[in-house]
Amino acid sequence: MEDLELFLVDSLKALSFQGHCQNQDNLSRALDAGIECPDIREVVHWLAHELHILRKTDERVTNKEFNKEFSFELSLLLTELGCPYRDLVQGAIEERFKSRMSLVQLLEYLTSELMTTKMVLKAQPVGPPCKRSKMDTNVQQVVENLAKDLQLAEVPKNINTKMLFEKISPRLEQAIKQTNPQVLSEPLLKLKKPLTDAQWQVLETLHRELEAEYNLRRQMMSTRLEATVQSFQWSESMRQRSNEIMDRFNRKMRELEQFTVGGKQTDLVALLAARSDLAIIEKTSSANVRKIRLPNTKACDWSGTRSRRQGQ
Repeated sequence: MEDLELFLVDSLKALSFQGHCQNQDNLSRALDAGIECPDIREVVHWLAHELHILRKTDERVTNKEFNKEFSFELSLLLTELGCPYRDLVQGAIEERFKSRMSLVQLLEYLTSELMTTKMVLKAQPVGPPCKRSKMDTNVQQVVENLAKDLQLAEVPKNINTKMLFEKISPRLEQAIKQTNPQVLSEPLLKLKKPLTDAQWQVLETLHRELEAEYNLRRQMMSTRLEATVQSFQWSESMRQRSNEIMDRFNRKMRELEQFTVGGKQTDLVALLAARSDLAIIEKTSSANVRKIRLPNTKACDWSGTRSRRQGQ
């Protein structure tokens, strides 16, 4: 543990942190005091602020005061950064940073993440962005799968992606024309001619914004779900089952981790292949959703029923 604390002190000095925890003895005493210690919160707030600026994160730690808001904001930031320590991003918020070990893990992760971020930014080349998209790595596989779907002959191994796509384009256009419009609607992105390099860069920027929107909405829904589950434990009758509830919740959250990013469902190829019906959004509270259609039935002759009752 002392070696790890020494590593943390060296890391803080390398990151140019100015504070009491630059000294190993001060850091050790602060860790013993826990998250309520102002010195620990000062380090955490500084590291979180630096990461927020350099990584341009949506979440941030806004203050250094010890309260639930501090722990909540820190948890959101760690989740956005992809912190691998489950105890720091799952479970009851008030328990996440309570132990000495959790604080050591927190500082170790934040310092390592900040150092890595600075090294990556420093290593990035200065100059115009590369014209080739990093998101096109699976284009070759997509085009080959398309050729198989069109039942074309075996693809030659010495043909590049561009030539292959030009070869299958006429067959693809013919297949689209023969498809029922109700099955395959018009493309969402109508291209009258090939995109220029500048237009490709604009499209990539649009895709990154859509991907960020997806990730933000997913994180928001995940946070709302976590807050809802924790609210179930407020009642006296459910506090005894707190561990059981969180255990089941954490198992479900692990199943949802595969949807952290959209993957092939939201990559650049999926954006180009999107159809116009994808832009149609119907509110869940719209009149069409609330409308209930009943079958035509003949009205009952209640008058005859009343007359029979009166005759009895």
